[in-house]
Amino acid sequence: MGRSTIVLQRECFEITELQRYLLQVRRVLKGKPATRVEELLDSLFAEISCCSSILSSRLKSLCADDHTVDLQQTPAPEYFWRIPDGNAGCIEMLDSLHSAYAHCARTTAESMSAIAQLDDPESFAVLSWVWAATRQALYFLGACLAGMLPEWKPTSPPVGFSTGIQGSTILLRMA
Repeated sequence: MGRSTIVLQRECFEITELQRYLLQVRRVLKGKPATRVEELLDSLFAEISCCSSILSSRLKSLCADDHTVDLQQTPAPEYFWRIPDGNAGCIEMLDSLHSAYAHCARTTAESMSAIAQLDDPESFAVLSWVWAATRQALYFLGACLAGMLPEWKPTSPPVGFSTGIQGSTILLRMA
C-alpha cells in the first residue's frame, strides 16, 4: 500500500491548499456579497473540510500498516492560489475560486486513475467522493457566477464513513 499512501498524501495536500484558499476568500468577502453567496461559501468550506478529514483518516489507516511513510512530509507545491488584488469584486473572487476547484477536480481525477491501477478500492471510494464534492462545488460556483444559485445539498459520504453535523462543524467517524 506504499504507493497508495503517496497518491493520497498528494491529494490531501491539494485539498488542504484548496481549503486554505477558500478560507482566505471567505475572509476577504465577509459581509460583502449577498447572504446566499456567504451561505454558499460556508457550505463549500464545510464540504472541503469534510473531504480533508476523510482523506486524512484514510491516509492514517493506510499508514498504520506502513511505518515508512512520514505524514508530515508533503510534496512541494507546483502553484500557489492567490487572492485577486484588493480591488477585485465578488465575481472575480468567485471566478478565481472556481478555477481553484477546477484544478482540484482535475488532480483528484488523476489520483483516482492512479489508485485504480493500484487496486485499492477503499481509497478509490474516498477519492470518488472527494471528486463528486469538487464537481458539485464547480456546479454551484458556476451557477452563482451565472446569477442562479440553487440550494446547497451536501454530497453523501463514501461507504464506511458517516458525517454528523454539530453547528457548522462536520465531524467524521467510521460507520
